[in-house]
Amino acid sequence: MIIKLYNKKYFQVSKLNLIILLIVFFRSSIYSQYLPVNFNSNIYEFLDRMEIKGLVNFPTESKPYSMKMVKQALRELQDKRTELNRNEINYLNWFNTIYNSNNYLIPYKYEEDRFYFDFTPVAGYKFEIFNKESGFSRVGGLRISTIYGDNFSGYVHLQDRGEFGNFIDRKKTISFERGYEFQYEKNGMEYSDVSGGIYLDWDWASIGLAKDYNLWGHGNFGNVILSDKVNSFPFIKFEYNPIKWLRFKYIFGWLNSKVIDSNYYYNSYPGSLINEERYNFINKFFVANLFTIQPWNSFTFSVGNSFIYSGNTVRLETFLPFAFYKYLDRDVGKGQISDGNGQLFFDGAWRLFNRIRIYGTLFIDVISLRKTFKGNYIENWFAYTLGAKSVDLPIKNLVTNIEYTKIDPWVYEHKDITTTYKHLNYILGHWIGQNADLLSISFSYYTDFRARVNLILQWLRKGGNEDIYYAYKGRDEKEIYFLYPPLRKDFWLKFNIDYELYPTLLLSANYFYSNIKDEDQFRTEKIFLGKNHHLKVGFSFGFPY
Repeated sequence: MIIKLYNKKYFQVSKLNLIILLIVFFRSSIYSQYLPVNFNSNIYEFLDRMEIKGLVNFPTESKPYSMKMVKQALRELQDKRTELNRNEINYLNWFNTIYNSNNYLIPYKYEEDRFYFDFTPVAGYKFEIFNKESGFSRVGGLRISTIYGDNFSGYVHLQDRGEFGNFIDRKKTISFERGYEFQYEKNGMEYSDVSGGIYLDWDWASIGLAKDYNLWGHGNFGNVILSDKVNSFPFIKFEYNPIKWLRFKYIFGWLNSKVIDSNYYYNSYPGSLINEERYNFINKFFVANLFTIQPWNSFTFSVGNSFIYSGNTVRLETFLPFAFYKYLDRDVGKGQISDGNGQLFFDGAWRLFNRIRIYGTLFIDVISLRKTFKGNYIENWFAYTLGAKSVDLPIKNLVTNIEYTKIDPWVYEHKDITTTYKHLNYILGHWIGQNADLLSISFSYYTDFRARVNLILQWLRKGGNEDIYYAYKGRDEKEIYFLYPPLRKDFWLKFNIDYELYPTLLLSANYFYSNIKDEDQFRTEKIFLGKNHHLKVGFSFGFPY
C-alpha cells in the first residue's frame, strides 16, 4: 500500500539522484584533500553558524580549514537537512555544488586515475571614492592545485595587486588591512601576494611545506596569537589528530627581520654605473605549537607557546613539536646571539543553548610571577580577546557578534629588534598592536539568495609608543601605563553587501565612515584625520575557493 503512494517516475528519478549524490561524495574522498581553503570563502562563516547551532562538530580555534575538513562537515550537514531552515538548506546546496560536484566552472581541469590538476584565473577590481577623491584597486593572477593518490596535494596562488589614488594608506600600520612589501608608484602602489604548499596527509596527521596564512585563536576582528595582518611567510607545518577530542598543531617558520647584517654585503657590479650595495637581513625564525582538547562537543580549550630567535644557526631543539621552547632556550641558548623571545597563550570557546558561543584568548608575552604576587604588575605584558557570537537571535539568519581586545604596552616587542613578534615589521598577532584596545559590534543577515548584509561598529583607542628602553633598564625612570599619551581615537561604521553570483564570482559594495582624532601629529596622515566617507564597489573572481 505504501509503495503505491509513490509516483513510479518520480521514484526512479529520486533513486538516480541518490546514486549521483553518493558518487559525488565517494569521489570527494578518494583523493587527498588537504588543500587549504582561502580565507575569503563564505564557507567559513557558514560552517561557523552551523557549529554554533550544534549541527556540526567543527574545530574553530585555528584556520585555514582543509578541503577534507570542509567536505566532511558538509556530509554531516547533509545527514541533518531536516534540522536546517530554508536559508541554510539553500546555502548547503550551494556549497555542495562547489565542493562536492564537478559541474561548476573551472577553466581547465584534468583527471586521470589517481591524478587531478586544475587552474583558474584570478581577477578583481574595485572602484573607490574617498570623500571627493576617486581611485581603484585591482588584482590579477592564477590559482593552481594538484592531487595525487590518497596522500599528496599541492597548490599555488599567484596574485599581482595594486592600489591607486591620492587617499591610499601607504603604511597600513594601524589598519585591519594586510601589510606587504609595497612598491610605490607616483599615484599608488603595487605588491604581490604569493602562497602555495605541498602536503602529505593521513587520517590522523598531516605534514607540509608551505608559504601561506594562519589564524590561531578565536577572534573575528583580529587574532592576538597568529593573524593574517602581515603577508605570508614560509613554514613547515605538522598537524596531529589521533583521537576525536585531541588536536595538535606545530609550525616552524622563516621570517624577515628587516635588520641588515652589517657583516655581509658586497657591491653588485664594481666599476659600473649600475653598481649597488647588496646585503643580507639577519635570519629570523619562528616556532609555535597549539594543543586543543574538546571534552564535550560544546567546549574547547587550547594551550600553546611560541618562540622567536635569530642568527645564522637553526636550533635543532625547535624542531621538537611538543616542546615548551622558552625552557629549552634556558638550557641551550641562554646568552647566545640566538637567544630568543618566548610567548605563552591560552584559548577557549563554549557553546550555549545551540545559539551562542562565548570565546576568549589570552596571550602572555612577559610575566613575572614573583613580582606579581608582591603586587607589582609592571613586568606583565598581556593581550586578550573576549567575545560572544549569536545565531538566529532574535530573528532567523541574523548573526550578532560583540568582541573586545586589549593589548598592554610592549606586547609583541622585545629588547632585541631581531626577535620582535613581527615579520616584515608587521605584527604577527592582532593588527591594533601594543598599548591599544578595540571594541567591535557587528550584525550580519544572510538572505536566501547567497547575499550577506553586514553592519560593523568599531571603537579603537591607541596610546603612545615610547622607546623600548623604558620597558627594561629605564622602567623606573618613567611611568608607563595602559593608553599612556599621545592618544589616538577611532570610530568606524562599516556597511557591506556581498553577493555570490556564481562560484568564485563575488560582487560587493562597501561603505566606510570614519572619525579619527590623534594627539600625535606625526602618526596619522592628515588625509585620514577627522570625518571621512569611503565607498567601494567591485567584484572578485577565482580566489575565494
